Amino acid sequence: MQGRREIIFDTETTGMDADHVKHPDKIVEIGCVEVVNFIRTGREFHCYINPERDVPEEVVRIHGLTGAFLSKYPPFRDPSIVDGFLAFVGDADLVAHNASFDMRFINAELTRLGRPGIAPYAASKGAVRMLTRGMCADWAKLGLQVNAIAPGYFATEMNRALVDDPAFSDWVG
Repeated sequence: MQGRREIIFDTETTGMDADHVKHPDKIVEIGCVEVVNFIRTGREFHCYINPERDVPEEVVRIHGLTGAFLSKYPPFRDPSIVDGFLAFVGDADLVAHNASFDMRFINAELTRLGRPGIAPYAASKGAVRMLTRGMCADWAKLGLQVNAIAPGYFATEMNRALVDDPAFSDWVG
């Protein structure tokens, strides 16, 4: 196969929070289409996934996939799902209209399985979580509340001078 290979994909999930510590939302459907040089090849990968948790009614109203329907399918950890998806994708570039959302869920599922190649994502998520917890413990006695949103930072009026400083932005970037 000659040319640029890309996988256009989308996911459906049980909600928005892939990284919730006790009750993470999970992927319930993955759909992929292979393109080479921007032309569909006819190869596709599609699967429904048992999230092994409830699917909230407000989410069912969006994608129509109920827990009862999904309970008939294997969970993400099943080789037919995880290995099938990874083999289909291979080393292709991934393209999605909401890529940060979809990739966060794919990476979270792979992290829970301890799959090879996921260490940087897992380390960064764990580091931010533990740093935030440590800061909470240290600063609570001062009446300070600590929250974290990761990865990256958001430009606000409070940090505008730092964001506008190339030395800072290049270091963070």
